[in-house]
Amino acid sequence: MTLLEVKNLDAGYGQFQALFDVSLNLKEGEAISVIGANGAGKSTLLKAIAGTVNMNSGDVLLDGQSICDMQPHERLLQGIALVPEGRRIFRSLTVKENLLIGGYSSRSGSWNVASILEAFPILENFIGRDADRLSGGEQQALAIGRALMSNPRVLLLDEVSLGLAPIVVKQLYAALPIIRNKGCALVIVEQDTNQALAASDYTYCMLEGRISLEGKPSELTREQISQAYFGLGAHA
Repeated sequence: MTLLEVKNLDAGYGQFQALFDVSLNLKEGEAISVIGANGAGKSTLLKAIAGTVNMNSGDVLLDGQSICDMQPHERLLQGIALVPEGRRIFRSLTVKENLLIGGYSSRSGSWNVASILEAFPILENFIGRDADRLSGGEQQALAIGRALMSNPRVLLLDEVSLGLAPIVVKQLYAALPIIRNKGCALVIVEQDTNQALAASDYTYCMLEGRISLEGKPSELTREQISQAYFGLGAHA
């Protein structure tokens, strides 16, 4: 069953159009990835779903109902949570305080401080530590955990691996199956195609604000992905 649907979306910033006729579907419990080079429009797509970027045309539907008229906080209450690029946490607050703030929406579900620490054991010893004293990987885990505290149905992950060591990225991605097993569907935006493809059931590649390729990762060749990612052969 389709949980989230983006239909023919055009969006951007003022006079600058960043997305052109973008469509995608996310089913209950599914993980999809959105890959592409820097500037392809991936982050703008997530922001449009979360309601923090203005849409010019198209639609975003949750359970078949349009949410385009909803503000970001209203979309959060409906179960759409965004983990933005850049690990935006409250650095002056402790890990526990950050997590508790994430639960302000009071949506019912299985996520709480204890279950967050089970999913992200790298935070377990730092529950009382100020967030600005965490490493980059620990801050990223905290950002994801804070979003999960809202008990979302859809978790939008923007560049989880950005600037992190491979071993830390592996630890973070190890939590994604746990998140899915608790009934949360994922939209994973990444420049790291290997991580994204391995973690998703279906992938969309973006190029210059458009979907240039889509399909199941197992059915796409490296050549197809490279061509769609970089635009190779687009004008041949």
